[in-house]
Amino acid sequence: MKLLIDSDDNEYLLNQQHLLESNGIPAYISNRDSNRVIPFGISKAGLWVYMDEQFDEAMALLKDPNYVVQKQIDMAQFRELAEEIEQDRSGFNATMRDLLLGSVLLLIAIFGFIYLFDRFLS
Repeated sequence: MKLLIDSDDNEYLLNQQHLLESNGIPAYISNRDSNRVIPFGISKAGLWVYMDEQFDEAMALLKDPNYVVQKQIDMAQFRELAEEIEQDRSGFNATMRDLLLGSVLLLIAIFGFIYLFDRFLS
């Protein structure tokens, strides 16, 4: 991912993202809510292009909205793949959470057993 522009104006960034994506260039806005939380532009939101090889065409399109993008991406297919990746990631996170919870419960059981065993021997 490469940064195209940064701005304090979320509406401007959303419009630019729409322009890019309607021309087959997937884009992402980072720190979208940062200028509401952190005042005075300390942390600006940024518009990023997902695919580095589309950076030059993205910049050309931002400078000239009539520019014709040569290497367009099928946005429906891109969103479908991104959703699959997100679902895979959330499944991994749930597995890790379950493993951590299981480990904590096992440690509690072990320490409880040791405590009871020690009390029984005393």
